[in-house]
Amino acid sequence: MAVYLLTFSIAGALVAAYERSERAVRIGRRRLALRGLLLAGIALLLSLLAGLRAVGVGVDTVTYAVPEFRRVRRIASLSTLLGNMKMELGYELLVFLCTRISGDYHLLFFATELLICAPLCWFVARYPARREEAPMLFLAWLLIYYTLTYNEMRQWIAMAFGLCAACLALEGKPVRACLAFLTAWLFHQSAVVLPLLYLLHRYLQGGRNGGARTLLLLGAAAGILLGLEPVLRALISWGVLDDRYLHYVVKTQEASSAGMQLLSKAPVLIGFTALRRELCERDARNRTVYAFLLLDALICSAVGRFGFAALRLSQYFGIWQCAAIAELHEALRRRVTPGTRWMITAAFVAILLAYWLYYYAYRGFGNSVPYRTDAF
Repeated sequence: MAVYLLTFSIAGALVAAYERSERAVRIGRRRLALRGLLLAGIALLLSLLAGLRAVGVGVDTVTYAVPEFRRVRRIASLSTLLGNMKMELGYELLVFLCTRISGDYHLLFFATELLICAPLCWFVARYPARREEAPMLFLAWLLIYYTLTYNEMRQWIAMAFGLCAACLALEGKPVRACLAFLTAWLFHQSAVVLPLLYLLHRYLQGGRNGGARTLLLLGAAAGILLGLEPVLRALISWGVLDDRYLHYVVKTQEASSAGMQLLSKAPVLIGFTALRRELCERDARNRTVYAFLLLDALICSAVGRFGFAALRLSQYFGIWQCAAIAELHEALRRRVTPGTRWMITAAFVAILLAYWLYYYAYRGFGNSVPYRTDAF
């Protein structure tokens, strides 16, 4: 556990320096912004920690990462691999490339995490309307979701590129947004929901009656959840999803965590609800963030019925709670005197750290704590 906490402290210090940095660094004939170098350092640090972990630190290292690495290493050519794929094309190509560079599966762990952390750091730099929101946005992701990436590796690559796609779409860059979406889909087929999220955003931003639109959206989402199984079966029959996704409608052990999931999301949802008018007036995008928080809670409430499927789907909405936490943090800081703002920040960090300690260190979710390495 100490390794995680030390890494989190270093990453936190780097992202704090990112907020305050205005300098540029000369490398050869090029001048690079120090902020970009700091974010690159964060991505490399977190990827290195993931890359050096032992098999078993993160369930998916055992369920598919290492077995797939060993299978692909025995395949002679790329054409043979393309004719015998067991997973999405993007991940198979990543595994193939790693096996050709090294026979050590730790390279795959590192490369996988880098494909998560690099897009995520890019998102942290581009999405916040004000740079002072970036550190809390990053810390929220670090303490809520980073350790989770040790398990749902392929989906988290998709989600990281999905965040980039969302940011590019909001910036009015549809071609780049489509390329980011395609990259996400190549790594995990659940990314097929990303265009739906964009359509929901356009719907929620389309008029003044934001509250009514949100209520209609929640009603529609409840109806969809009731018909989730036939929808999945239809997508599988049309060839959009593989038949292995049928097990997503089977209750699993994740269903038992529904109460914890909802409880952990409640403070953010309550706080955002209390300050919704102020936050939405400050940034119109928060209307979408608030709706996504409600959808996330609604979908999590279906964990008891659908288990694995509900948790996987909810994460595409739940990831936006990091943006909500950053917005709440800044809103509360503006309500106190400058000399006491550090207390607000300390309280947020303490709550996030308590969540990590309870969920990952105490409950052992995903089998990621304690940290072990077999790289040396």
